[in-house]
Amino acid sequence: MASGLKLKPGAKGLGWIVSEVPEAAKVDTVQFTMDSGFADETDETGEWELR
Repeated sequence: MASGLKLKPGAKGLGWIVSEVPEAAKVDTVQFTMDSGFADETDETGEWELR
């Protein structure tokens, strides 16, 4: 996903966030906060339920 992608509220996009998780962990939700200079505000957080 390009770093310049801007979505309007309710719009959808496709991308990847890669992370290492211990094999024994049970992950059901992922949160990602844009705090590396790519967001207008540092409190913009996305949350996804994993199925």
